[in-house]
Amino acid sequence: MPEIKPYLIEKSEALVDLMEALEQAVEQNDEAKSTEIVKKLNDMGNELVELVINLKGDDQAYVNFMLGSLCSSLRMWPEAEDAYLQALKVWPDHVGILNELFAAQFELTKYDSAVETIKKSLEIGGETPDVLHNLAAATWQTGKKAEAKIIVMNAMAKYPQSHSFYELLNDMDQA
Repeated sequence: MPEIKPYLIEKSEALVDLMEALEQAVEQNDEAKSTEIVKKLNDMGNELVELVINLKGDDQAYVNFMLGSLCSSLRMWPEAEDAYLQALKVWPDHVGILNELFAAQFELTKYDSAVETIKKSLEIGGETPDVLHNLAAATWQTGKKAEAKIIVMNAMAKYPQSHSFYELLNDMDQA
C-alpha cells in the first residue's frame, strides 16, 4: 500500500465526490445513477472498514470520521454514530465530528445524547445559527419545550437574518 496519509486524503476526496454525486442523482430522481453510486460507496466503506482495523491514532480517527460521513450519506445512522464515537476517542474536541454525530443521534431519536453532543460543539466551536438551531430542535424533542423556545428567541435576537429560527418557532407553535 502507498504511504498512508496521501492515500487517505485521496480516499477522502473521492468520498466527497461520491457523496455530492449521490445527492445530485437523488435530486434528479436518477435511480440507476443513485444505485451505481451507492454500490461505489459500499465498496469504499468495505475498504475503509478493513483499513481502520490496522490503523492507530490520527489515521484511525480520520478513517472513522470518513466512515461516519459515508454511513450518514447512506442513512446508516447506527453505524455512523459508532464511527463518529470512535473518531472522538482520538479527537474529542473536533467540532466537525461532533456536529455530524449530533445529526446521527438526532436521526436515531437519541435526543438527550444529541443535546449533550451539540452543547459540547457549542462550547468548543462557539455559537453559530446552525448550532443554536440544532440545540433548540433537540431540546424541544427531549420535552423541554419552554427551554427550547427560549433558545430560539435568544437566537432570533442574535441572528435576525436567519429565517430557520422563525420556521422552527412556527413548527414549535404548531406542535
